[in-house]
Amino acid sequence: MKKLTATLTILMLMFTLIATQLDIVGNFQEPFKPGWAPKFWNKVSGSKGDLEFVSTEIGNAVMLTSEPKSRFGIYSKMVAAKANDKIKITANVRGEKITFAIFQYSGKASNSVLKKVLTSTIEGKNLEAIFTIKDTPKGKTDNIRIAFFVENNSAASLINVKAFLLEE
Repeated sequence: MKKLTATLTILMLMFTLIATQLDIVGNFQEPFKPGWAPKFWNKVSGSKGDLEFVSTEIGNAVMLTSEPKSRFGIYSKMVAAKANDKIKITANVRGEKITFAIFQYSGKASNSVLKKVLTSTIEGKNLEAIFTIKDTPKGKTDNIRIAFFVENNSAASLINVKAFLLEE
């Protein structure tokens, strides 16, 4: 009986967290023109730097390079999310530091940003960040965008980007 109870407890713990993948098109698709963001992604306005799209054997990568004393980034298409949702973002990153971020929207305006700075390696490393969505200062959050930034004359490449809505 003790073995059955222990087995059931372990199974319950394993299945308490379910993840639904969000449709952010993280398998980057070739941009319409060189230097543009991949299809279904955009460059963050006002950011200064360069973007390079690279096809590899394991998928398509995006290299972000920022100018000195500036930041440069891209963001995904909008997906539905609300306060208290937990969003997990994963990516294989090569470079030094990269910022994983979420732009939160109430209506059509971006009202707040959640971000975490993560460290990778030159060889590449799988990184992940988990965010808890909050309501914005201007109202209830109804949509988000996934974003990535590099800052201060740095560079990083991204491949195999995914985002998940974690459900308990």
